[in-house]
Amino acid sequence: MLKTLNETLLQRRSWGIFVTLQFLVLEVNSGVVTFANGGHPPFFWLRRREGKVSRRRKAMGLPLGISADAEYREGRLALGPGDLLLFCTDGLLEARGSSPREKPTAEAVWRESCAVVETGGASFWRPS
Repeated sequence: MLKTLNETLLQRRSWGIFVTLQFLVLEVNSGVVTFANGGHPPFFWLRRREGKVSRRRKAMGLPLGISADAEYREGRLALGPGDLLLFCTDGLLEARGSSPREKPTAEAVWRESCAVVETGGASFWRPS
């Protein structure tokens, strides 16, 4: 899917755009998620049963519309009861405060959020 979208954008170079994209398919009966990433910030997998959080960096690829040589691989994971997937928009990373002194940049907020989720996020929904 991502390869086809990439080729389509490259054929329309006159548009002068590229995009980032997370593509996921959830098999509802099994809980298996197949995913691919085209230059988008990686998502978090919050695993309730294990009380763990991991950033899913597998299956990362270039943004779509950048290179004809880009490769897009699939990753898979199996969701358990109560598991969550947490995403952010790349717009959060691109947004900037009106003044660096007034407020932190959106990227700084995202990085801080990542650190919080990675170090203690699982404790918010750990089974009691």
